[in-house]
Amino acid sequence: MLEKTMKHLSQVALGVTGLALIGLAGGLHLPDKKLQAAGDLDVFPSNSRLSFLGEVASSTGTTNVSGTSILYIKTAQSETDGIYATSSAQLTAGDIIYFKGNETADATTHNVSYTVATTNVTLPDNQIPLTNVLAANTNGETIYNKMTGEVKFSYTPDDSAAATGGKLVLYIPAADNTAASNDGVPDSGGFDFNSIDYATNVTCPTGWAATGSEAAPSSTNGVIIGNTAYHTITCVHDGTTAISASTPLEIKVTGLINPAPEYRVRNENGEYYTYDGTALNADEAGVGMMDSYAFRVAQLNNAGVSVKNTNTYVAYSNAVKMTVRVMPQLTYKIEGLTASAVTTAGICNIASTGETTVDSSAYQIDFGSIGNTYFTNAAQKMTVTTNAAHGYVVSARYEDQMAYSENGHRKYACANDGDLAYCIPGVPHTTANDDKLTARTWAVTDGRGFGYSLEIADGDSYLNGDAVNVTLPTTFATDGHMSNETSATGKSYTKVDSAQYQKWRSFADAENNDDPVQIFSNLRSTNKDEVYVCYRIMASVDNVPGDYQTTVVYTITATF
Repeated sequence: MLEKTMKHLSQVALGVTGLALIGLAGGLHLPDKKLQAAGDLDVFPSNSRLSFLGEVASSTGTTNVSGTSILYIKTAQSETDGIYATSSAQLTAGDIIYFKGNETADATTHNVSYTVATTNVTLPDNQIPLTNVLAANTNGETIYNKMTGEVKFSYTPDDSAAATGGKLVLYIPAADNTAASNDGVPDSGGFDFNSIDYATNVTCPTGWAATGSEAAPSSTNGVIIGNTAYHTITCVHDGTTAISASTPLEIKVTGLINPAPEYRVRNENGEYYTYDGTALNADEAGVGMMDSYAFRVAQLNNAGVSVKNTNTYVAYSNAVKMTVRVMPQLTYKIEGLTASAVTTAGICNIASTGETTVDSSAYQIDFGSIGNTYFTNAAQKMTVTTNAAHGYVVSARYEDQMAYSENGHRKYACANDGDLAYCIPGVPHTTANDDKLTARTWAVTDGRGFGYSLEIADGDSYLNGDAVNVTLPTTFATDGHMSNETSATGKSYTKVDSAQYQKWRSFADAENNDDPVQIFSNLRSTNKDEVYVCYRIMASVDNVPGDYQTTVVYTITATF
């Protein structure tokens, strides 16, 4: 391997024309290099993140053995081994870890790969959490995560007559000029050629054709300039297409494997330092450092003589991990509605004539004086917002049936149907102890009762993109509830036939030891679900005159 250390003789000036700092972030430092002007060459990598090249710790006991999901690594750089990773912080969740020499499936040694688990937890630098478990003991082995992407070269050519029929030669930094720089494993100090193919991985400008004679680095065609090795890619001009200095030529290369971090000893005393000469200790070296690489383009005429030669530097860095915690959110609001708003909109098919409708507030509904030959109605609007991934359920139960009260206190208990003289039971039904799960049509001629109905006002689920996901109980949704979804992607609703009675249901009864009953739900998170809860009551000639009351309690449960 070529010697990568350079003597740190003086502070480096950064105000140099043409220096390309790709992925620069706060706290990162540029390593010491002699920087040159870029001239007429720009290089744009789609992925400027460094690859990871590390070594598994050579420990015994329970670390790095089959069945464990924490991978322990060495955190000291080794110039001899060419392993320069210093921290698991260089990795992020979802990165793929390979074991060198075991990149293909082999059940007796390793899985094909391992995936880095979430890394927003505090772990020592020497631990990599995995989503899967190690298939074999791995002490002392080389591991890597490879970063690839497209590298685009924008080159302003020499357009003299001598350039016609010539060549463009791209020089891509390599660790050395041996087969190790073309084996598909990241290299410290240069790009691995990754056996890229001219036909699929190289796009030359119009009028220029790629040739593969210099594609694979070896001892004979690897190019060394100064103390740096380069891979070369050549595009040959067709001899006829016009060349213009006013039109930059664009060359794209895909499949190169980004370098792993370089070795950080930079002076004759083996000291770590930043570009401005500030000393670093061994633990600080490597993490957060940027490595700059010189890309070159040489333009040759048809005689193979250089007519233009230019270069630029691009800096590659480790990813800057961003973490945030979103707190669980659940809001539930009850709003009162005026009688006119209810009847004008026809909420729950409540009519403006032949019935009585009263105002409601968020905390109370006073039905006032009711009769035994007509319905008295009211409605509230309930709104739910939650980021719970599995949605929510709203359930309800009242303390007892409407019961006779004196001085603001219930005087009678109404378990089951209670005392019909002093209680107003649930929606008219035929069984003495209703299960509270069945919604029924209810006409005035059916008799007295107190119950509720539902109508979807609006439903907006933002995680899966569907517009409406609010679910009403089945007995409402079958042939009776007042909001039928007519658009899979919109919020369009159609009232049922006005001649059809709306369906109503009794509340679950705490006095009767009923469990709370679900009234509506959503299996997904929601930005805003709105549901009308409508109430209907009618007395009987059997009810003694006086005041009646009950309370309804709503419970919302979200599943995060």
